[in-house]
Amino acid sequence: EQRTYSEDVARKIDQEVRRIVEVAYERARQILTGNRTTLTLLAETLLEKEVMERDEFLALIESQQPA
Repeated sequence: EQRTYSEDVARKIDQEVRRIVEVAYERARQILTGNRTTLTLLAETLLEKEVMERDEFLALIESQQPA
């Protein structure tokens, strides 16, 4: 497929895509790190029970929220 834009524009597009991905990665990392206790509890519960109903899942999540 032939491009209709310059190498400079292609480089700027690549840089912006890289920036967007890096920002999204960092945000995801922060969310996972900040919720590690909840995620660990969820994983342990699923390993034990294998299946969770929606209500059980929501109760577990809510039990981990700060008061």
